[in-house]
This record gives sequence, C-alpha cells and structure tokens, in this order.
Amino acid sequence: MRASDFDSLFETAISEVLESMCFTSTCGEGGEEASHEGWIFSKLHFRGSPNGSFGIGAPLATAQSIAANFLGEDEDEVTHTQAVEVICEIANMTCGTLLARVEPQHTFDLTTPKLDLYTEPVDGLADRVSRTFTLDDGVLHAWIEIKDPQ
Repeated sequence: MRASDFDSLFETAISEVLESMCFTSTCGEGGEEASHEGWIFSKLHFRGSPNGSFGIGAPLATAQSIAANFLGEDEDEVTHTQAVEVICEIANMTCGTLLARVEPQHTFDLTTPKLDLYTEPVDGLADRVSRTFTLDDGVLHAWIEIKDPQ
C-alpha cells in the first residue's frame, strides 16, 4: 500500500470528523502555507498493514476555533492546552477514519497523538501525501506517511 491510496479519502475523512465532532466544514483544498510558524501540529504512528504515521496541524486561531466547537466553549475561553488536546483528538479520529476506509478488514494499533513540530519529508525517503484544506474558520494541514510501501 502506498500513501497515494489515501489521497482521494483525505477530504472525506477530515470533513466527516470535523462536521460530526466540531460542527465545522471544509471548503475544499487550499493553497500550501508558506510558513507553519505558530501552528499546532499533532502526530501519531500506526501499526498494521500498512505501518506509518499521520499528522494534522492548524494555526493557533483555527485550532482554538475547532476546540471551542468540540468543547462547546467560547473561543476566548479555550486555553492553548485545550487547543492542543483537541487537535490531537482530531488527528486520532481522522487517522482511524482513513485507515478504516482503506483497509476495513485490518486492525491497526494507533499510538497516542502527541504535539509535534511540522517537518517536510526528506526527498525520496518517505512515501507521503499531504493536503491543506480551507475550513470555515481557517486552514488545516494533514499528511500521511507509509513506511515500507508495497
């Protein structure tokens, strides 16, 4: 399995999770951000068939908006810690949704999502697909990387 096998499902999985859990919708793919400075990124690893990692990130203001909707709070009441925790949970739910769609008959072990720094793949060393989506209140970047693609 290759990362490109997930490509067509990215927006569907992200939309499903954000709409059902955060009452936020995607407005299609957006342009790639020039800088990810000030963003909150979450990353987790999965083991199964295939093995790999998944991550999402958003600017702090977008993360706080997503968290406010998820938690049923006002945006100005959402702490940085809560925004991080919600982005981690959104990463977990979106990764699970993607894996279940591509390999519904397989079981996967997912690690606990962690706050992470965004890193670009080293050319030629990673089988990776990434997309940036425009949301109602900002943008969200997501990527999946497959280890030892078949």
